[in-house]
Amino acid sequence: NITPATITASASNKTLTYNGTTTSNGTAQSCANVTVSSPSGASVTYSESQNGTYSSTAPTLTTVGSKTIWYKVSKTNYTTTTAASYTCTMNSKAMTVSASDKSWTYDGNAHTCSISVSDPSSGATIKYGTTSGSYTLTSAPTVTNVADSKTIYYQVTASGYTTTTGSFTCNITPATITASASNKTLTYNGRSEERRVG
Repeated sequence: NITPATITASASNKTLTYNGTTTSNGTAQSCANVTVSSPSGASVTYSESQNGTYSSTAPTLTTVGSKTIWYKVSKTNYTTTTAASYTCTMNSKAMTVSASDKSWTYDGNAHTCSISVSDPSSGATIKYGTTSGSYTLTSAPTVTNVADSKTIYYQVTASGYTTTTGSFTCNITPATITASASNKTLTYNGRSEERRVG
């Protein structure tokens, strides 16, 4: 008798990163992650359930989340492997946020303390706050007077993206007073005269 040989294969959890936008999903990404050490030419089949239908095409992910991937490996003259599994996870995408300290010299006008988001290009929700960890303002705060200077905290959320938080300072610096004085000469006339600068 010739008995079937043993297949050596392994799989590890697979991590993907979301590549879509806030309005449309990205391309489907394969969850294939099985390595066959021997023999060469073995066939790997996949399923999303242990007792489901197995296919040579690996499952995919297009949105943030995870699923369990089941697989078997087979080849003529070899014993088909027992169904085993691993996890395929799609993580959220990092945002691109621009936030920097802001400063203006007092001019009597209100200045907006805002940030900008370039990725995603649309669909992000920005909230602000003046206390760390509290984001209750849907509009960017403003500063007008020196006493208004403060640290601004922000939170940015968007579908498919990792929530981003941070802070920056928004300051009004004192303006410069321009004043002058010149010597003043008086001629005594028997009356007191107020001496004024100007």
